[in-house]
Amino acid sequence: MDIRLIDNGYEKHATLLKRSIVERIPVEFIDEGMKIELCIEMTIGKEESYLITSETDGWKITGSDEAGLYYGIGKFLHTAKWCAEAFEPNPPMKVMTPSCSYRVIYFSVHCYNWYQMASVEELERYLEELLLWGYNGIHCIIPVLNLHSCDDELFHHSVNVSRRLYILAKKLGMKNLST
Repeated sequence: MDIRLIDNGYEKHATLLKRSIVERIPVEFIDEGMKIELCIEMTIGKEESYLITSETDGWKITGSDEAGLYYGIGKFLHTAKWCAEAFEPNPPMKVMTPSCSYRVIYFSVHCYNWYQMASVEELERYLEELLLWGYNGIHCIIPVLNLHSCDDELFHHSVNVSRRLYILAKKLGMKNLST
């Protein structure tokens, strides 16, 4: 499948869109093929809104802001019909606005679960996926459940994992709801 991606300067968004498509089907991003254009227009709706429109030569994904553009990309990908060689977009073609302002995941960074043991790369990819599903914030706490003191190795590990998560979330524009 050939795709012509017009990012209009939204390179982080375009990179995430490309990677998400490349992981599913063989594709070439060239100057012809189905057009996918990314843009931001603050006038389309409230904060974090998006609009996906069909155009004669492809699709336009418009966010009211950068977060809305991410959510629009996610909806574009998640509502498409995928097969081995191609995909057919089937998004809602109206302005979509999240019904609540906080869509948060709690990261339990203790008891040797996945969040505590994952690599930075795994955590970053996971946060990107959450962003495409519409999450806009994270929450972490350092539990005292199994920690004996501030000198405890588990305490320092939990702090470091939480710090990495907050840095990654900030890089993606997600909110920190632990303060």
